[in-house]
Amino acid sequence: MKELSQKEFEEQIQRLIDGQTTRKKLAKEIGTDIRTLNKKIMEMSAKNPELYTEFIKKFPYKPKEIEVDIEELAIYCITHDNKMAAERFNMSTRTITRKLKRLAQINPELNELYLRKAETEGSKTSHRDREKYFINLTRIAERIDKRDYIDNAERKRTELEQTISAFEDLLAQGMSKAKAARTLGYDGYPTIWKKYNELERIKTEEKYGKKGSSFRESMKVDASNLSPKSEQKHVAKEQRIRDNMQK
Repeated sequence: MKELSQKEFEEQIQRLIDGQTTRKKLAKEIGTDIRTLNKKIMEMSAKNPELYTEFIKKFPYKPKEIEVDIEELAIYCITHDNKMAAERFNMSTRTITRKLKRLAQINPELNELYLRKAETEGSKTSHRDREKYFINLTRIAERIDKRDYIDNAERKRTELEQTISAFEDLLAQGMSKAKAARTLGYDGYPTIWKKYNELERIKTEEKYGKKGSSFRESMKVDASNLSPKSEQKHVAKEQRIRDNMQK
């Protein structure tokens, strides 16, 4: 990266804000990469909060679109159907079919259950085999749910800690809570205060343990699809599935 004084660097950022260049072009001009450039821009929150505020107003953070989890998608398609999955995940049924072709490599066991769904719903499938099928599905869903909860919590915790650290650095420089929050792109201190509370909640859950429930909710299915002969058998089966999830 070229040696630039803080003033020279800020002049380049002003060009960026004014639309005279792009981040990609600017990174090339000063001999660095986008990641390093973004990191140095972030440092302006302490060195020149006014310019940094102007920058984030011009270029607000836009999270990348998250790729749908193939395993979660498959479980939802099994417990509901592809049409309902299309509505929930905001994609066409054709896209769902294409994405689920990857399931065989990602999770062969779940892929087998997905391929057997139509067979399980057929009249020739015994109640015992149908029950075994959904118990196996529940076991896989719980394992995925626990994994996803841990991954999401760790990612969220990191984001919160970074925000709070940047906020406290600004306070240490003598900035007021309200101004520090606005410098970081928030509407005021109450938003930062909520992040403190959210971080504390995550730490508490990590300490005492907590499992997610998203897949348990998605496991709810129409009783007629599983036990057309007897509602009572279906209720008993759901109870056994719930008991199995708690073991």
